[in-house]
Amino acid sequence: MNRRPGDKILDNSYNSGTIEFENYNNFAIDPAFKDTIDDYSKYHNYKLYEILNNIIENSKWKEYKTTNKKISKFDISEYFEYMRSNFKETIYSEIEIFITMADIVNVNYKLFYDMIPNQYKAILLKELDKNYNIFKNIKSTKLF
Repeated sequence: MNRRPGDKILDNSYNSGTIEFENYNNFAIDPAFKDTIDDYSKYHNYKLYEILNNIIENSKWKEYKTTNKKISKFDISEYFEYMRSNFKETIYSEIEIFITMADIVNVNYKLFYDMIPNQYKAILLKELDKNYNIFKNIKSTKLF
């Protein structure tokens, strides 16, 4: 093939990995930055994660936590029921448990919610209504 000097397609070095980057080893966080989550909440969330993590360690769901393997949307319901049946703590809200369980297996919250059993959806919705009054403009008493 006869190449012309300066051929835009064949002599293109875009995305060839030859770009030099600056070294940013030393940087400081602005002292005015303040973490918005208090220490108690961090510890509370950490303990919840630790409890759920211990439950999943002795189950078939462990592989979804330790690898990048995605849990099937059809298995989410079974996973959720297994985790809830083995979870005995009462100091955590249903919303906190729901969020942490979805985070452990890296599932989108909407998909996770769509696939859990209706009885748990009702529990979550009632808790949201109790805390945030989400049903104030809805006249119906039926959730589903």
